[in-house]
Order: sequence, then C-alpha cells, then structure tokens
Amino acid sequence: MIYAATDGNSDAVASLAKEHKCPVAVKAQNLETLSALSDKLVAAGLKDLVLDPGSRTVRRAFEDQVFIRRASLVQKNRSSGFQRSLFPVR
Repeated sequence: MIYAATDGNSDAVASLAKEHKCPVAVKAQNLETLSALSDKLVAAGLKDLVLDPGSRTVRRAFEDQVFIRRASLVQKNRSSGFQRSLFPVR
C-alpha cells in the first residue's frame, strides 16, 4: 500500500499505484477534502483506496468514522464507501 495520497501529490501517487497495481491510502485534514480527493483518484482509474480522515484524537476519530459510514450508506456517497484507517493518538 502507498501511504498517502494528499492534495499535493495525488497525481504522482495515482500513476505510481497504477504502475505497480497496489492500493493507496488517501489522507486529508477534513472530510470534504477527503471526499474530493477520493473522487479524483477514482476518476484517475484507482479502485482500491483506504481513507484516512486525519483524525488524531479518539473522539474525533469516532465522529469521523460515523460520518463517513453514514455518508456512504444513507446518503449513497460513493466516495466514502472505501475502507478506513485510524491513527488516534492518546
């Protein structure tokens, strides 16, 4: 897995991931940017993504996970329907 595609390197990471056929983690500082970046990578032809919303506290990680899950199921937001990663710091 390549960690992580961000606003600044998404094009380079997308081409590297396609070349080596490996999954990509997508990292952003907020959920809106994460969704836009996810859409951009899917449009570039990537389908194996892992979302990292940038949450670093347990509370914020929980809130973000609930929001992302609800967006993918209830709102049918396809850019939120990928696996998610957590890195909360105590």
